[in-house]
Amino acid sequence: MVKNTSLVSTSQLSDILQVTRQAIYKWRKNGMPVVVDNSGRQGKTIRYDYDEVIDWLNEKKKKRERIVLEDMDLEMIDPYET
Repeated sequence: MVKNTSLVSTSQLSDILQVTRQAIYKWRKNGMPVVVDNSGRQGKTIRYDYDEVIDWLNEKKKKRERIVLEDMDLEMIDPYET
């Protein structure tokens, strides 16, 4: 089965996700998957596989939520507090 990939540029990805390009650069530095094409005459071209980026962001969110839950002291929570 061939995976349907949607390659997008940095500016396209920032528009889609409604974040700054600087946020994308930071995410890339922190391990966000990229596709690099060095075959062009103008040097390397950075593209992002949209599906892989979404999977990566969702995994980061799960890890962050898990850390928050692990740090929470359940004995300090009043179940009757509204």
